[in-house]
Amino acid sequence: MLTFLRKIRKSLIESGSTRKYILYAIGEILLVMIGILLALQVNNWNEGRKARQQFKQGMLGLAEDIRKDTSIIQNYISFLKDQEEAAIYIIPILESKEKKIMDSLKFNTAFGYMSRALTMDYNTEIWDEIRKSGMHKKYGAPYLNEKIQTYYHGYSRYAQNWESARDIRIESRWLKYELLTQKDLDNWSSDNPRPFSKNGYEAIFNKKRVVELTKAIYYSSTIFIEYFETSKAQAVDVLKRIEAIYDPLKGDFQ
Repeated sequence: MLTFLRKIRKSLIESGSTRKYILYAIGEILLVMIGILLALQVNNWNEGRKARQQFKQGMLGLAEDIRKDTSIIQNYISFLKDQEEAAIYIIPILESKEKKIMDSLKFNTAFGYMSRALTMDYNTEIWDEIRKSGMHKKYGAPYLNEKIQTYYHGYSRYAQNWESARDIRIESRWLKYELLTQKDLDNWSSDNPRPFSKNGYEAIFNKKRVVELTKAIYYSSTIFIEYFETSKAQAVDVLKRIEAIYDPLKGDFQ
């Protein structure tokens, strides 16, 4: 191509036709400019393709995070349901005048549940990076972006609120060590658990704070079960939508 153009240029120069040479020069410049524009367009297309692929990988990584979240949230729900059930069993006994325990080991187990306090961890690193890059606005689906943001906003808010709910459980844990002797604690935690001593049960029944904390734990368990079930439903919905768009082999969203 270049040899052909050189021959034309040489022929025009030799012919002495200034007008034809100028037109040729303009054409050659335009041809070069078109070539540059095409090269830029191809480069932009390649860069866009790479960016879209990077965004897709980010979204699939986000899906993995949310899939892990669903398992973690379900663990919280199961934990809180155990506490709720334990509180339902133990509160009537603590509030009764007789303080009669029909099954001491069941009572001890329920009392122990009141002192359990999970630490809640949530990870928004991938979504934060996607948001900072702005790629979700350029390549993502607006309705999906909104659902992801709603999910993380709710989950993080529940996790922050959980800190105050943990406080009453931690207080209950310290109260357990205050009320029970080391012998009772050892018997409780052994492979063959045995009932508390008479003094141990009396200490639990005579401490007003025990029933107050147990009721507070029950109410917070009920509330947070609802919160986390909402978060789990949102997580499952977001996960299905991401996979439907970015991983058709897994996506089954209807």
